[in-house]
Amino acid sequence: MSKIDQFKTFVRKHPNLVTHVNSGRTTWQKLFEMWDLYGEEHSVWNEYLTTETNNQSEFGLGDVLNNLRNINVDSINKGLSGLQKALSLAQELFVKRESPNNAEEPYIPRPIHRHFDD
Repeated sequence: MSKIDQFKTFVRKHPNLVTHVNSGRTTWQKLFEMWDLYGEEHSVWNEYLTTETNNQSEFGLGDVLNNLRNINVDSINKGLSGLQKALSLAQELFVKRESPNNAEEPYIPRPIHRHFDD
């Protein structure tokens, strides 16, 4: 088994390492180098393995407010206005197809003996 496979097994045992990487507190490269240098049982892992389990249970109103502050309202507004324009355009197309005022005249075949409106 290669070192990378062993490291993947270590990460599977401790899934809270993924949250450290996803939150931007560390990188996979740094974790791999620490694992390679110190091994799995070193005290360096205490910071990554114990604090995360405590923080998961303390999810509160402050975390919700922090997440709401990170939302960009202008980009959401632009996206919604673009969606509204697309929906109104689609609605106009369907209304024009369904309305009887825009019905095409039925096809009348040309007589066989007339070639070019003689």
